[in-house]
Amino acid sequence: MNKKIAGFFLMMAAVFLSACSTKTPDLSGLQAGDCYVAQCVDRDVVLHVEEVTKKSFKGRWYVENGHLAQPHDFTAKSRLFHRDEMRSDELVVKAGAMSNGDALVLDVLLDDSWQTLRFLPWQQPTAVTLQKAYPYHESLYNVTFNTVSYAYAKGYWESYPEPEYDCDKYLPIIMEKLSDGYEMSLKNLELDMDIYCPDSDEQVRRPLLLLIHGGAFFNGDKESAGYPGWGHYFASRGYVVASINYRLGFEPLGAKHVDRAGYRALQDARAAVCYLLRHPERYPIDPDYIFVAGSSAGGITALNLAFMTDDDRPESTREGVVHAVANGLFQLFTDDDTEMGLDDLGGINAVADNNGGSVDFSVNAVVNMWGAVHKIQMIDNSPNTAILSFHGDADEVVSYGYDHPFTNIKLPVNKLLCNKMYGSKCIHERATELGMENELHTKRGGGHGLHADCSELTDYYTLITDTTTRFLYLRMFPRPTVNMKRIGNQQWFELENAGELKTCCWEAIGGLVLEAESDRVRVVFFDDEEEHKLHVVGQQKNGLDFDETYYTD
Repeated sequence: MNKKIAGFFLMMAAVFLSACSTKTPDLSGLQAGDCYVAQCVDRDVVLHVEEVTKKSFKGRWYVENGHLAQPHDFTAKSRLFHRDEMRSDELVVKAGAMSNGDALVLDVLLDDSWQTLRFLPWQQPTAVTLQKAYPYHESLYNVTFNTVSYAYAKGYWESYPEPEYDCDKYLPIIMEKLSDGYEMSLKNLELDMDIYCPDSDEQVRRPLLLLIHGGAFFNGDKESAGYPGWGHYFASRGYVVASINYRLGFEPLGAKHVDRAGYRALQDARAAVCYLLRHPERYPIDPDYIFVAGSSAGGITALNLAFMTDDDRPESTREGVVHAVANGLFQLFTDDDTEMGLDDLGGINAVADNNGGSVDFSVNAVVNMWGAVHKIQMIDNSPNTAILSFHGDADEVVSYGYDHPFTNIKLPVNKLLCNKMYGSKCIHERATELGMENELHTKRGGGHGLHADCSELTDYYTLITDTTTRFLYLRMFPRPTVNMKRIGNQQWFELENAGELKTCCWEAIGGLVLEAESDRVRVVFFDDEEEHKLHVVGQQKNGLDFDETYYTD
């Protein structure tokens, strides 16, 4: 074989090997609707495929530059001619590029210069599990328990557990105690409370939940049905829980005596909170998160604790001219411990002031279980206090609307013993009118004492517990808000107050979510789309779903 022929075959072999080393781009995996993303310096380029043939494809590509990415039509072809001869709307598919789930390598005319970009298939980010953890939504702690004395005050008695055989009939219970010859004279009583605390070495200030049992201001005890369970339940989640006994009893001689009994309960509840706040070394309470919950008379007291001021106290608690004269007359015939003369009970902080001193505080949220108020305008005093109410609309003991308590008593005794009160329906309407955060859960056809049937807890007890857990948790950790932050040409959206979320998933309407990192995402919105919204869905750690849409236009 001569040299010319050998050279020819060598040249042909080189051409053949060169052709073999340059693969034709494989576009078989491309489909209309596919999206690819490439990063160029500090911005992203999004390529959207709209039409595919064997050797080319068409669509739009978007260059991130500010709030909205501008669209550019393109036709992508294999390199059959020099790229300097191509227009800006023609992209070069580089040899060796593949699209079947792999990278797509293109030559792109960007900022008046040709650049080779590696486009990766876009995939919707999956739900992200947030790593932040907070208590107050699930049981995390063992619970310590002790009983302490928080005050001394003059009253009739501080505890009178309901007899189980007649636990839901208040008038017979009152008559039974009076018929037993119980001495209706004022005594200096020691008031105590059960305190449930999380057993933890954490150096944190905790929310306080004050529990106030019911019993018509005549009977009841801090260990009434459901209250020890609530103490352990909320303390295991991180709360300091205090369940109080308070002064009970009244002379059945008219509504003013019942009003005074309710007012004494308020004074005692305030004294209990002040006692806890005066001992931060033992009870590390965050004064911004003081919650109070009570049922029936305890619900009335909880509402009074949250909203009553000295200006709102019943007139029967003050010593007027008539009271002073009555006091002088009765002291001729009785000892100093009688209440017949209706002495002045002092201000709402009187008991606290007489037992170590009062402390200023406000109630963050009140859980009202079938309670009421005497004066609906009291709600105006604390518009930042949230209200969660539970009430049966057929309650004949404390009215759901506006009426005298104990409408189930056939004789008009209730009108002599009790003034009209505004129930949960009226409270909800007033709070809504004022724009306050509040919820009313109405038990259709429900009566009084929804949480227990005597000593047996009901299913409604669980509903109250779960709803209260969620309500108080959101007072400490409000729903997340979305804020936009720009880093270079990139747009990031972050959740604030995201500690309440367990998982979250993002969706961009009119754009793409390019990257998700815990509680923030990177998004590109397209200028040629009609609307631009960011939709985030998640689950809160208390089990409730979170679903919000953020409008970016």
